[in-house]
Amino acid sequence: MLTSQVMQCTGITLLEQNGSQILIVEVDNALLRFFQVYTAFALSCEERDRLFHGLQAKHAGYMDIVSSENDVPVLEIRIPSGNGVTFKLHWIPDILKTTNEVHPRVHLQCTMTEDTTLSQEDSQLLESIPEQLHLLIKELGTESAIRAAISKLF
Repeated sequence: MLTSQVMQCTGITLLEQNGSQILIVEVDNALLRFFQVYTAFALSCEERDRLFHGLQAKHAGYMDIVSSENDVPVLEIRIPSGNGVTFKLHWIPDILKTTNEVHPRVHLQCTMTEDTTLSQEDSQLLESIPEQLHLLIKELGTESAIRAAISKLF
């Protein structure tokens, strides 16, 4: 996934011929741009993994790192007093096609067990958490915003 997304944005094609992979550069200096974007993408993945593993260690028993359908790590968060409420934090490095810059695409999903009963106020609060996280990300940056949001849950 990583290599194909980076290559799409930098004008490079990867061919496999007789078991060997060959890079074809379609645009002048595209190879340099490919490695610049690839490095930024890899660093963003490393930042996400470091954060997820650090939070998992700090909140042992309440957080697990699971894989999504795209084999991307997802942080699953169970709130100690959450009455069956679970959050899934998705953080996917995304490449803007117009600038080839790497930016995090963060999504927080809230799920509840069937027997979860919440007041209307609590339900509205849960529904607002993903939007509040995005506002925090704009203000604090991705990692700091995620740390701040999780500290409020525990």
